[in-house]
Amino acid sequence: MTIDHNREIVHIKTPYDKVIIELNNKLNKTYISYGSEGKNKHKLQYTQDSKSEELNEEVVVKRAISKSSRMYKNSSWDLVDAVKEKKVDYTKLNKQNLPKQLQNKSTSELKKYVETKQKERTYIQQKIQELNKLRNQYVAKEKLKNRNANNLENALISAIKKQALKKNYSWNN
Repeated sequence: MTIDHNREIVHIKTPYDKVIIELNNKLNKTYISYGSEGKNKHKLQYTQDSKSEELNEEVVVKRAISKSSRMYKNSSWDLVDAVKEKKVDYTKLNKQNLPKQLQNKSTSELKKYVETKQKERTYIQQKIQELNKLRNQYVAKEKLKNRNANNLENALISAIKKQALKKNYSWNN
């Protein structure tokens, strides 16, 4: 195989990337820090998002997609996740460890606020996942257009397919 080692890895921009990034910004507004570490962990999440923005758009999109999955949980510092996982008792919650705008709310007001943020988050996460499916379809079509390009990815896939055929494995493109 001959591979053009000077060729850069190509990020395929899609019409869905900017919308996913915008939704990620909205998603970030659904997190409610609580507990002694809540504020620090919330800042850390913001820092990680900022670092991904410094790298490139694809990293931001992938991070947003990851945060929209059901595997991304922050019940140790995020009140929405903690309530969902039944890890918080509102009556035992130290309100001084909540964001300032929530510290003077009654328990029922706080519950309503958390429920609202949970609904917002669920909606945003679903939208990101839907857009990710469309994004993946778009990327797959673009890759098909370039499947004969002389790059590392195509060389590896070609080698794997040849080895797989020898072992009687096959798949559809």
